[in-house]
Amino acid sequence: MSTALDQTRQTLAQVLGEEDVRVVEPRWLQLMQEGLIVTLHIRRWRARAKLTFADLGLPVRDEKERAAFADLLNLGEKRLLPARYIRALDSIDSGARKCLDRYSYKTFWGNFVPCTAYAGWKEQNEVYRQRYFKIRDDIVENYDRIVASLLDGYAVAARAAYRRLNALDPEAMSNGEYAAEDDFVDAFMSRIVALIPSRDRIRDSFAFEVELSYVPLPSLLAEDLAEAERIRAQREMERLEEEMKRDSLWRNIRLEEEAARERQRMLAAMNRDVVEKARQQKEELIDTFLADLVKQLRGLVYDVTTNVLASIQTNQGRLVGKASVQLSNLIEQVASLNFFGDQEIDRMIARVRMELDKQPKDRDMKEIRAQLKNIATITRATLIGLGEQPRSARSLGVADVPTPEMIRTARRGLGLAEEIEVPELELRQPRLTAQANATELQPVGG
Repeated sequence: MSTALDQTRQTLAQVLGEEDVRVVEPRWLQLMQEGLIVTLHIRRWRARAKLTFADLGLPVRDEKERAAFADLLNLGEKRLLPARYIRALDSIDSGARKCLDRYSYKTFWGNFVPCTAYAGWKEQNEVYRQRYFKIRDDIVENYDRIVASLLDGYAVAARAAYRRLNALDPEAMSNGEYAAEDDFVDAFMSRIVALIPSRDRIRDSFAFEVELSYVPLPSLLAEDLAEAERIRAQREMERLEEEMKRDSLWRNIRLEEEAARERQRMLAAMNRDVVEKARQQKEELIDTFLADLVKQLRGLVYDVTTNVLASIQTNQGRLVGKASVQLSNLIEQVASLNFFGDQEIDRMIARVRMELDKQPKDRDMKEIRAQLKNIATITRATLIGLGEQPRSARSLGVADVPTPEMIRTARRGLGLAEEIEVPELELRQPRLTAQANATELQPVGG
C-alpha cells in the first residue's frame, strides 16, 4: 500500500521527468545553494497609542466599571502622526513584504529567493527602502510643524471631551481636579505630548534591514545531528565505565573483556541508529524543500489560470485588461522563479505567451480558454498529488479530482508527453509541517 510520502515522491518524479526522486538528490543539493534565505526587518515608531474613555469625554465612575469596559470594549487607537504618514509607511511596509513573497518561495528556513529572481527582487526592494527613508526624513525635517499641527487638532478634541464630560457628569467635573476647562485641556495635552518621542528618537527608530543567509546543506545538517548524538552517547558510555571502575568486579579480567566486547557491540548498534536517523532527516529535508518549490510554483500557475478563466466567463468570453495583465505578470514570475527547471511549466506558459503576443483582435479566445483549462487541470492534479487542497474550479470546467483520462487529454492539448504513468488521485489531508501556514506565492496584478 502506497503512503502519502510515496505519492508525493511519485508526483515530484513526474514533474521533474525522473523515474525516481532520489536520483536527483545531488542536483537538488546544488540547487539549494543557488538562492538565498531573505529576511526583512522593517522597524519604526508606530505613532499610535490606545484610545481611552477620557480621550472621548466619556465618564467612568469607578474601577469596577473601568475593568468591565476594558474587558468588553476596544475603543481603538489615537494617531500621533498625521494619517497620511501612517498610511504611507504601513503601505510601504506591506508592499515590501509582498514584493519579497512574489520573488521567493516559502520554505522551512524562510523566504528562499532563487538566483534567477534575486536581481529583480533586490531592485524592487531598494525602491521600497528609499521610499521608506524618504518619509522618515520628511517627518524629521518637518518635526516641529507636524507636532504643532497635531497638538492643534488634539486641543480641539480636548475641549470637546471636556464639554462632553461636563454634560454627562457635571457633579464629578465640578468636584474634580480639572474643573476649569483650560486646566482640563492642559492636562489632556500634556498626556499627548508625553507620547510623542523627540526628533532624534523618531529618526533612530527607523530601520529597513535585509538579512541574507544560505540554506544549510542537508548533508551538513545530518552530519551535525549524527555527531551530536555520537558525543552524547559516548559521554553516557564513559559515565557508565566510571561507575563500573568503582565496582570491585571491574578488576576481574574476564568481566573486563566481556564489558569491552559489549561496549563495542553497543557502539556499533548506536552508530547504525544514528546514521539511519541522519539519513532519514536528510531525505526529509530534501523532499520538503523540493515539494515546497513545486507546490508553490504550480499553485501560483493554478491560481492565475483559474482567476483568468473566471474573468473570461464573467466578461462574455473576452480577455479584459486586468486578466491580460495577470497572465503577462505570470509569465514574468515563472521566468524568474522556475530556477529548478520545471520544463512542463515552461511549455504550458509558452502556449499562453504565444496567444498573448498576438494583437487582441487576432487572439483565438476559444483556444485560450482551452489551454487555460488544460493548465488548470494538470496543475490541480499535481497539487492534489502533493497533498494540497486547491480551491475548487468546478464551475470553470476543471474537475475537483481530475481522472487519469482528463489529465492525459489536458497533456495532449498542451503538447506534453502522454506516456507517463498517471495515478488515480484522491483529495487527502495535507501533512502539517512548519510550512503548513506559510503564505503562498502571490500573483502579481491579481
